[in-house]
Amino acid sequence: MLPTTRYVFDLAGSLEKEFLAKPDSGQFASRVSAALAPWLACYAGRPSTSVEVWDENPIVGVHLLMRSTDPCPLTGKPPRSLAIEWLQTATLPPGQLPGTTTKDQPWLEREIGGCERFGDLDVAVLQITHLLLEFKSQLTPEILDRWRLMLKPYGGLPRLHPYVDPHGECFAFKVIETENHILLQEVGRILVNQLMAEIDPSDAYSNTLNEPWLRSFLLQLVRRDFYEFNSLPYSRYQLKALLALNNFAQSPVLKKSAEGVLNWLVAKHALSANLDRDHRTYRRQPTPQRYGKASWWGSGNVATVPMLSLLVGPLQHAHQDVDLESRLAGGEEGFSAIPNVKDFPDLGTMHENNLVAIIDVATTSYRVPPALVGWLEHRFTSDEANRVTYLQAFSHTSPLQDDPNLFRQANGGVELSSGNRNWSIVAGGVPVPPGDPGKLPGGISWGAHGVWSGGVAGSVAGVALAGTPAFAPVAAVVAAVGVLSEALSDNRAREAQSDILWREQPAIMRETILIPTPNGLSRSQTIRFGNTLVTPFSSPVSPKVIGNRLCVTHGFACGFDLRMPTRPFPDAPLEGCPFQTTLPPQLEVASLEVVADGRQLKDWLGCLVYGAQPDDVGGWRIWQYESGALAISDGKTTAVWVERDALGKATRVRYRFRDPGTPDDLFFMVATLNRTQLPLGAVPGGSPWKFIADPGEAEFGRGDLEIEGDHSAPVEVVLARCGFYNFHTTGRFCAGDVPPLYVDVSDWPKQPFSCAVENFRGQLLVMEVGSCPGTNSPYGFYVAVKRYDCTRGLCPPFAQSYGFVVVAPSRGWSRQEFIDLVLPSIDAQELLGGGQFRTGQLVSVAVPVSPPVSSTPDGWRPSGPASAHGVTFQWTISGDAQVLMDVLDSETAGILAQPHPAWPTAHGAVFAPDVDSTRSFPLFQSGGNGCFTVAGLPTVSESDPPGLLVDMRGTGVPFIDNTMPSSALGGRCS
Repeated sequence: MLPTTRYVFDLAGSLEKEFLAKPDSGQFASRVSAALAPWLACYAGRPSTSVEVWDENPIVGVHLLMRSTDPCPLTGKPPRSLAIEWLQTATLPPGQLPGTTTKDQPWLEREIGGCERFGDLDVAVLQITHLLLEFKSQLTPEILDRWRLMLKPYGGLPRLHPYVDPHGECFAFKVIETENHILLQEVGRILVNQLMAEIDPSDAYSNTLNEPWLRSFLLQLVRRDFYEFNSLPYSRYQLKALLALNNFAQSPVLKKSAEGVLNWLVAKHALSANLDRDHRTYRRQPTPQRYGKASWWGSGNVATVPMLSLLVGPLQHAHQDVDLESRLAGGEEGFSAIPNVKDFPDLGTMHENNLVAIIDVATTSYRVPPALVGWLEHRFTSDEANRVTYLQAFSHTSPLQDDPNLFRQANGGVELSSGNRNWSIVAGGVPVPPGDPGKLPGGISWGAHGVWSGGVAGSVAGVALAGTPAFAPVAAVVAAVGVLSEALSDNRAREAQSDILWREQPAIMRETILIPTPNGLSRSQTIRFGNTLVTPFSSPVSPKVIGNRLCVTHGFACGFDLRMPTRPFPDAPLEGCPFQTTLPPQLEVASLEVVADGRQLKDWLGCLVYGAQPDDVGGWRIWQYESGALAISDGKTTAVWVERDALGKATRVRYRFRDPGTPDDLFFMVATLNRTQLPLGAVPGGSPWKFIADPGEAEFGRGDLEIEGDHSAPVEVVLARCGFYNFHTTGRFCAGDVPPLYVDVSDWPKQPFSCAVENFRGQLLVMEVGSCPGTNSPYGFYVAVKRYDCTRGLCPPFAQSYGFVVVAPSRGWSRQEFIDLVLPSIDAQELLGGGQFRTGQLVSVAVPVSPPVSSTPDGWRPSGPASAHGVTFQWTISGDAQVLMDVLDSETAGILAQPHPAWPTAHGAVFAPDVDSTRSFPLFQSGGNGCFTVAGLPTVSESDPPGLLVDMRGTGVPFIDNTMPSSALGGRCS
C-alpha cells in the first residue's frame, strides 16, 4: 500500500530539535502531525478489497486515507474518497475466524493428519471497529449498516470458556485460547455490540454480561501482569485492544479499567526504558528479527515504544544517526545534522511498519499520569533529578489464583531495572521451558522432554474431552494435538506437543545491558553481559542459568561474557589506544599484511578492547579488537575482521587460517548469531590462508563473507575443518579445532561510546561518556569496567569471561575523583581473592555516588562531598551472578537472594541523595492483588511529589488517583 521507500515518516522535516531530542508530554499533537503528515496519504494507494487474509495492515491504510480531505496534487482527488470507496465494497475474507490459527502448520499434518483452523480475524475486526467508531460522523448510514451486518457475528454475549471459539475443536479436544486473542475478541465484542445497539436495542447487544466478564479479565492482568509480557508481536495486540477500549467504550467502568491496565504498562516502560530506547529481557518467537536487532526502533521493540514516543517523546532514535544533544566527531553540535540530508538522510524518520502503532495511538484519549510523566520526562530534563536513582524488580506471578474460566496459562519470569537520568541497567528474563504439562484427562501424565514445572514461556493448552477440562501444553500457535484414543496415540501426541513447543516457543533470555543516555544510538553502543540465550530444543534448562541475567543494583551490574560497545574508544591514532601489547611474532607478521584497499590488517582491527592479557580458550590465545580478533595455538594462527565502507557500514567479514601442515583440508567459516548457527557454506582452500564464507544472508565473493542487508547484531565466527572427501561424502559440518571468534557487524556509529578512557593494570578500564569538555550534553557518567578471562575452571562451562561495571554520574566531579573511590575497593578484593574475584567468593565493591551540585556562572560545581555505597555480590560455577546486598536498598536487594517465585509482583525503591526530607522510599509497589502504586519523581524543590494509585479490586468503577502525595501511598494496596 505504501511506497517502497523504507522510511516514510519524516519527523525531522516537521519538528524542531527540542521535539525530536527531548521528552515533552505537551507536544503529543505536534508529534502525531509530524508522523502523519498531510502529504503522506497522497503517497498511499487504495487497499485491496479482495485480500485473502485480513490483519491490521489494509485497515490502517484506510485510517490514513480517512484522515486527509485535501485533494492530492497529482490526482486532484482527496484520499478520503478512496477510503469511502473501499468501505463501500470491501468484504471480510470467507472462512477466516477470530482467534488462534492452526492453518498451514506442517507438523499437524505430519503428526495427526490435519486439524486446520484459519484464524486471526479478531485483529482485523477490532481494527475495523476502531475505524468505524473514530470516523462514524463522516460515514453514511448505508456504510455503517453494511459493516454492522458483517460484524454482527462477532458481537453478542461474552465467551463461556477459555478455549478457542468458534470451531476450536481439534478432534475430541478443545484448544486453549491465548491471552492476546481473548483480549482482542472480547474488546471487539464490546465495541461491536455498541454499534449494533444503535439499531437493535435488545439484550443480545446490551453488554450487561460482557462488562463484568471483561472487567474481571483486566483485573487478572493487573494482578500478575500479562502472560505474554514483553512478547513480540503480541504486546502490540494487547495495547491495541486497551487503547480501543479506553477510547470508545461507553461504560465508565471499562474505560477506567483500560486506563488502569495502560498505567501498569506505562509504569513498567518508564522504569525499564531510557528516553525512547527500550530493552526487554524476555522474548518469544526465537528469531534474530525479534531479539537480535541493534536499532532501538522496529521489529525489536515492544508496542509501548512508539506509543510513548508520541505521547511523551523523544523521537530522535527512530533512526540511529546521531545524538542530537551531543557533539559530532568534528565538533559540531548534534542538531546540526537535522538539515544535513546528504550525510544524514534517515535522521528522524520511522519505518513504515510503525504505521499500525501510530494509527492506534494517534487519536487516543489516554494521557500518561503526572507521576509517570515525571519518570519519562523530568527524570531526563530536570537538573534537580541529577542524582535520583532507582532499583525495580518485577516478578510475573500473583499470590491469587487465576480464574480458570477466564484463562488457563500460568505466568513466570523475572526482570530487574535500575537507572537515573544518565543511564539505565536492565536484566532478567527467565529461561523457562515451554510449559508445565500437567495431566491429561484420566490422570495420564505427559512425559515431555524433561520439562520442569513452574513458569511457562510457550503457550499452554487446556483440553476439554467430553466436557471435562484439563491442563496440557500445545504448539507455538497453541494448536492442540488431537488424541484419537489414549491407548493408540498418547505417546505420539505428547511428543508432538512437546517438540513443537521446544522448537517454536522457547523462552528467550536477553543479555543484561547498560544503556547510556548520551551516545547510545543503538544497542551495539551498550555494555552487555551474556549472549541472548534461547531455550534449546529437546533439552531442559537448569534454573541456575537464571541468575546470570539478574546481577543489578544502583549503579552496578555483574555477569558473564562481557561485550564491549561497538567503537568503544575515542577517535585517535592506534598509538593512542588504551591497551598496548606485544603480539607473538607470527601474529605480529600477520597483522602487518596488506589485506584490502592497501591497508594492513592492524588498521582494520582497531584498538585492543580487553587488555594485554589474552583469552585462553581451548588452548588458543585470543586478542579481541574493536573490529576483529587474532588467535594463536601451537603455530596455527587465525584472524577475523570486519571491513567497512566510508559510511561505517560493514561490507565484508574476512577470516584467515594458517596451518601449513594441512593444505588440502576444507575450512568452514560458520557465522552464529547469539550462538545460533546460520546456514553453512564452503569453498576449498589451496593457499596458506584458507577460508570459507556464507552465513546465509551473504554471497560468495573472493572467499570473503560479503555483508548485505541489515546486519545489526553481534556475530560469532567459528572456523572448522575436515578432509575434502569427508565433507563431500557426509555433507556434514565437521568438528573444528579453532576457537569461536567474536565480531560485531553492526553499523559503525558516528559517535564513539566514550570521549576519554584510562587503563589501569591492563584490565580495569575507566571511561568517560557524554560529559567531555566542549559538549553541552546534560547527561554524562563515568564507568569502570572490570573483566577477567575464564581460565582454570573459574567460570561456568558456557562462559568465556566474567566481570562487572560500576557507574556514577559525572556532573560536578572529575574522572580521577571517581577512580579514587572505586579503585581501592577493587584492589582490596583482589588482595583477598589472590588476584581474582573467584567463583563462590562473596565480593564487596564500593559504588561511587557523585557529589551534590549547584549551578554557578562557571558551570556546575559540587556543593558537598562525594560518597559511595557498598554492594556485595558473587558468582558460582553453576552460572549464578547476583547481588546479595546493597546498603542503599537492603530491602529490595534482599528479595533478589530469595528464590524467584518468592519475589513480589513488583517491588522497588528510589534513592534521592539530594532530597532533604528522605533518602529513599518505595517506588513501584504491587501486592499482586489488582492494586498498585507508583511514587512520583522527587526533586530538591518537591521532595514529596504526587504519586499514582490504581485500585481495580472493587466491583464499581476502578479508583485511580494522580494527586496523592507519594508518602501517603504506603499500605494503600494492602
